[in-house]
Amino acid sequence: MKKSIHKSTLFLLAFLMLLGCLNTYAVDQPEDLRVRVYPTEIHDNTFFISVESGFSDPSELDIKILNLVGGEMEYDWQLSSNGLIKITLKSTIPNGIYIVRINKNRIQTTQRILVRNG
Repeated sequence: MKKSIHKSTLFLLAFLMLLGCLNTYAVDQPEDLRVRVYPTEIHDNTFFISVESGFSDPSELDIKILNLVGGEMEYDWQLSSNGLIKITLKSTIPNGIYIVRINKNRIQTTQRILVRNG
């Protein structure tokens, strides 16, 4: 007798795995890539990334902003005079939780942001 897993069960497992791998504290991040995303709740499609170590040039970073089903959001970035990376989403996105994934040389850290427009 063949056993099958229901699609909703697979989706739930994938969702729980995604939430379980999110690092929200610098302690959980790799030693050579410490970043902070703030504010974690945004209202105007703009937030900042502060890279505390393992970083010399923003072009070295691969930054992705993803919705919870893996869709990638488009954004522009700008390096400010104080070394912060300013991220501006290109369009108003629906309210919800989004994932900010930052990669550098196969080292990855992931943080959450909450979008609340209007």
